[in-house]
Amino acid sequence: MALSRSTILLGALGVTAAGVLVLRRKSTSAEPAEATTEANAPTDSPHVAPKLHAPPKRGTADVGREVLKLTNAFRSRGGSCGGVAMPAVGPLSWSDQLAASALAHAKDMAAKGYFDHISPSGSRPEQRMAAAGWTLMPIGENIASGQSTPAEVVQGWIDSPGHCRNLLNGGYHHLGVAYFYAPETQYKYYWVQNFGG
Repeated sequence: MALSRSTILLGALGVTAAGVLVLRRKSTSAEPAEATTEANAPTDSPHVAPKLHAPPKRGTADVGREVLKLTNAFRSRGGSCGGVAMPAVGPLSWSDQLAASALAHAKDMAAKGYFDHISPSGSRPEQRMAAAGWTLMPIGENIASGQSTPAEVVQGWIDSPGHCRNLLNGGYHHLGVAYFYAPETQYKYYWVQNFGG
């Protein structure tokens, strides 16, 4: 199914020493979340046009730190992820290594026209983070496309059970965030959160 250029997509991935769990939400905030543990789940989404805004005028690092601030605010109060109450957890610290890995993936998705944790060349989040110098486990990744502001993307992740669990995972202590705006592409806005232990 072809996607409209304004379609919003979300994806979450958590990796531990025990293995990989992939949770993806392929819907907008107007639809119920769908989660799957299949790494090869389809990435198409129903057409629902979100409210679009102009891209943030701040630099990528500023936008990433705003996502960190909003994420830490959510972590400080805890919440419900898919109906499961999760307690408040400590704040995340910024990581330049995780941010570099996140930015490389956001740019790659925009350049190659895909939306997934695994790139067309086969690179996975743990490989990209290791290539950026990150070695602490566990790791996790939230991705999104189509949301145009930090508040919109964080709220989308909060509203999706798999992403919400990444946001409230007490095993994560560091975060790197990237935002990439590519107006000529299908989704225009690409977001990646890389979590590290």
